[in-house]
Amino acid sequence: MPTYRVPIINKVQKNTEESSVRDALTDLTDCYVNEDLAVVKRPCLLEWKDLSTSACVDGIFYWQEQDLVISISNQTVYKTNTLLTTTNIGTISGSVGGRVSFTNTKLGGAHVLAFSHGSSIYYTDGNSVTEITDAEAPTNSTHVAFLDGYLISNDDSGVNSGTFFWSDINSPDTWSAASFQDANGSADDIVSVNKGWRELLVVGQKSNEVYYDDGVTPWVRYPGSEAQRGCSAGHTVTFVDNTWYWLDNTHRFIRLEGRIPKIISTPFDKEIASFAEVTDAYSDSIHFEGQQFYVTHFPTADRTFAYNIRMDYWMEWGEWDSTDGSYKRWRGNNFTYHETLNKQLVGDKTNGKIYEMSSDVYQDNATTCRSYFKTAKMDLGTQNRKRFKRFKSRIRRSDKTNIGDIIYRYRTDRSDVWSNIVILTDRMDEEPGSRWVQGTLGFSGRMVQLEFYHSDSSPFQMQDILIEYDEMPN
Repeated sequence: MPTYRVPIINKVQKNTEESSVRDALTDLTDCYVNEDLAVVKRPCLLEWKDLSTSACVDGIFYWQEQDLVISISNQTVYKTNTLLTTTNIGTISGSVGGRVSFTNTKLGGAHVLAFSHGSSIYYTDGNSVTEITDAEAPTNSTHVAFLDGYLISNDDSGVNSGTFFWSDINSPDTWSAASFQDANGSADDIVSVNKGWRELLVVGQKSNEVYYDDGVTPWVRYPGSEAQRGCSAGHTVTFVDNTWYWLDNTHRFIRLEGRIPKIISTPFDKEIASFAEVTDAYSDSIHFEGQQFYVTHFPTADRTFAYNIRMDYWMEWGEWDSTDGSYKRWRGNNFTYHETLNKQLVGDKTNGKIYEMSSDVYQDNATTCRSYFKTAKMDLGTQNRKRFKRFKSRIRRSDKTNIGDIIYRYRTDRSDVWSNIVILTDRMDEEPGSRWVQGTLGFSGRMVQLEFYHSDSSPFQMQDILIEYDEMPN
């Protein structure tokens, strides 16, 4: 009996009408494809610390020099040590729900952590919070960076929006009137200032350029570094695996390859273009169990997209809303990696909680994580009519934990109506490892489309989905 392998390796395609997609997935939500070409439930969230603010965690940062997690919620700054003791160390101004930019810096010979939130720049020594009040310091800072002793910032004030500024060396409290530089490669506003490779990346609305410290000026633009590729959301500029990524001024995601921008979001460009607002988007670099994700939240659109860099694969992460049967933006509002505890930590978008990401829990803070994927309509490589008999797939688990119910539906080219749901039920008595499960189809047509979802608090991994069929005379 002939078989057809569902092409999971082919990227999810949302740029064309679903009816036109062939040999690919059309949806992949709250799961990802790994190197074994298996569909795996994404890491879920286990409560690590509750800041008790009942508000968005606007920023979270593991400060290696002090072995502390610094978090900001409801304009209050907290420190949490490795024993999970949390202390309120000060307050700041700035809008609740905005994005916080952090950088380690120096005050004399001591390490301090600087941060900004759309207003003044602040720093902490781990015991208290100090506002930088020098008259020459930016007062509408959205980004801070530290390089060669200088604390560097933009000033999103309108008048100074095309200029970046820097403090005196190892003196974040002191800013001189002459310590500024216009990003004059193009006449546009600066939306992001970031450090990487001992260089300063300055990104504007329509262009980007790279600066280095010449030891005198100090900041000089690298010859030929200006590129006519701007950014529509400054907080999407992220340094991932020694490469810059961001949402460009045409609302497409790019990465810099050398100095050359390359578009990477083609499968999702149409979806992003449909969003009414993207300037509030922001991104994180999340690494987990050998996977590297570039994760972007669109608060106004209430969506979260994730890009698996090593697999070159886009997907959606979300929060399942059973009341209207839709996915909302993922709960993980921001990310930091705690090196001492070896934990990936995320702050919640609404409730003041910090979670650790885990593959040993299968819900987000005890709420449903609904893993879902859908194929295109597949003709199995021939336009002849077929009798679709069944499919089989390998499922995998590491112990005797029940994987729960995998639910599937199907439809053919002859109808847009889905079949009734069918449940694949696992058995607890099976040994750990992988085994084959089988699902009945039992219909005829030229094409078949499948969808699968898994909502139980249990592992989920499907691999090698094979459709068994017989060709029929036309």
